[in-house]
Amino acid sequence: MAKRQKSFFAVLPKLLIAAAVAALLLSACGGPATLPPVIPPTGSSDLFLVENLSGDLAGFAETSGQLTPLANSTARFAFPLFTFGVDPNGTLVAALSGSPLNIGSLQVASIGAGGKLMLQTATTSVVSAARVDVSSQGVIAVSDANHALVKLFTVQSGQFVPGASASAGSQPDDVAFSGDGKFLYVADRAVGSVSVFSVSSAASLQLIQTAQLPLATGEFNPALVRLRLSPAGNKIAATTSDGKIFVADVNATSHKVSNAVEIHVAANANLEEVIFDPSGQNLYVLDQDNGGLYEFSLAGAAPQQLAGSPVATPLGPSGMASNSAGDRVYVASGALSGVVTYTRDKTSGMLSSNGEIVGSGGLLAGRIVRVALH
Repeated sequence: MAKRQKSFFAVLPKLLIAAAVAALLLSACGGPATLPPVIPPTGSSDLFLVENLSGDLAGFAETSGQLTPLANSTARFAFPLFTFGVDPNGTLVAALSGSPLNIGSLQVASIGAGGKLMLQTATTSVVSAARVDVSSQGVIAVSDANHALVKLFTVQSGQFVPGASASAGSQPDDVAFSGDGKFLYVADRAVGSVSVFSVSSAASLQLIQTAQLPLATGEFNPALVRLRLSPAGNKIAATTSDGKIFVADVNATSHKVSNAVEIHVAANANLEEVIFDPSGQNLYVLDQDNGGLYEFSLAGAAPQQLAGSPVATPLGPSGMASNSAGDRVYVASGALSGVVTYTRDKTSGMLSSNGEIVGSGGLLAGRIVRVALH
């Protein structure tokens, strides 16, 4: 039995909605983004991009173990900005604005040297778009939840060029490209499955597998909301809005999903963002409604929650990313419109907050993504 799709504002912590709407309307009418003092590009190899519902996307580098905003690394997309994707090479951002499941807009920004963000003129209307990702070849994938499709685009000569589209279950939601861009994974929110497509080009999208995730007897179909691949591409994790995570193996040759296991984390948890650490030994999951960061070890046959998990977070944790060194995890908070730094023990995988917070560069921070800074 499928569960109902959550509305747009249901993904925001419930106590924030009234204050958020007034602040966002002010920002949408031309109010300035609140960005901390900026720095010139540094020697850091990591670029962190933070989205804000106000439409602001801001770039950060890592200096002395904490995030610092980069000069010229800001772009303002249409309001409200509800999700974005970036290619792993750190050259192209694709952003979805508007209200999910209705008509919105797809926009892009290029990323130049030192993390400079340059908003492009290319824009196109998208109907019932849910999520977006960008491959290492610059192919953009958008899930169309109402029409049960996944669609591919490229940007050529400043214009969006539609590519292939394919059926992707009954209510496709999150999408994720493999590191080499040759495979695309699509989560079906309604029935709890993961579809795997081969992508030889933007004009070619071939279904190779639909993997149904396991359910205990009597359970509803899981409402999958996030889908992430491990850095090595050998595992995939999916989270649900009703307190579960699924972890499965990914075959190195066929890229098919197998051996999925279900973990009941917390009954009333809205588990949104999920990430692997760079080594692939740990999995971290955020509860957006109640706060809390759950930590898991992947060393055994099944994920095991670490002692002391969950780690406390500010209200409304909305995004999470690890640095490439694996000794820091950054958590974006919609309530703070900021990013909180957690120190990671690389041996145990345990996290601890060091109290460092930086403004997110806009109002109501959302997703944070790390890519290469060039």
